[in-house]
Amino acid sequence: VTEDGNKMAELPVSLRSSRLLLEAQKGNPQVVDSALKCMAILETKGIANKEYTGEKLANIPYNSDLLNQLLLWQSYKIYKKLISHKKFTLAQEIYRELKKRIKLPPVKKNISLKDMDTLFRAILSAFADEVHIKGGDEYQRENDIRQLDRSSVLFQIKPEMVVGLPFDLVINRENRDTAETEQMLIPLITFASELSLTHLDTLSPFSYYKNERIILDNKKICVHRQYYFGGRLIQDVTTSPKWEDQKEKQSVIQEALKWYEIEENKNNYPCTQKLKKVA
Repeated sequence: VTEDGNKMAELPVSLRSSRLLLEAQKGNPQVVDSALKCMAILETKGIANKEYTGEKLANIPYNSDLLNQLLLWQSYKIYKKLISHKKFTLAQEIYRELKKRIKLPPVKKNISLKDMDTLFRAILSAFADEVHIKGGDEYQRENDIRQLDRSSVLFQIKPEMVVGLPFDLVINRENRDTAETEQMLIPLITFASELSLTHLDTLSPFSYYKNERIILDNKKICVHRQYYFGGRLIQDVTTSPKWEDQKEKQSVIQEALKWYEIEENKNNYPCTQKLKKVA
């Protein structure tokens, strides 16, 4: 068992929530306090009621159902018509218990936009095992095909990748042919958050890494990039070098010079023939 595993085992919450807290503790008390509220929201399966339609409640830099419900909590007086009183009461109890467990001092201010990066990084880290990639109007994770919950803040924009909790919604409906009641299962993604390669590169959440290799593709220098998150390859692409990235630019130039210095390669280039004529 790792050191992180020992810490996670001490908390009376799911492993997902425990990971969220461990990553949030790399930030300030406001980040940790907000993470505890997010954990309580997860543990109660959300604090919103049926009136909640998932519209984004504030101009924050990330699209996330969990952050949206955190805003419900922080602005309870404004959004109380969208909140389930029963679930919110339970979430508050869980939140208070967690504060006692980790001995978090009183936090009077809500999280700032400046610290939102650290909290969102913790959220992505907690959902590293549930990356879903868009295919048409649905999302796929290996052989599991799902759709976004209609109350998700992501439902209209449908980003290329999301992380979130799988949930199988079972509804009863009447069969038009037999008039009998039958059950229908709808595989959903709940508590979804938008995921992008920019998010991964900028925030570098837990278990994210990438491999980059400079290659020659049809006499053109490219970079082969493999992105891994949650132990899975989530994207494999070959792109032009990012010339604005000085470190990558230098690496590409060095590899190009090494390749050019190979005699059999040097003689194949038009510039070499022109240099010979000039000489």
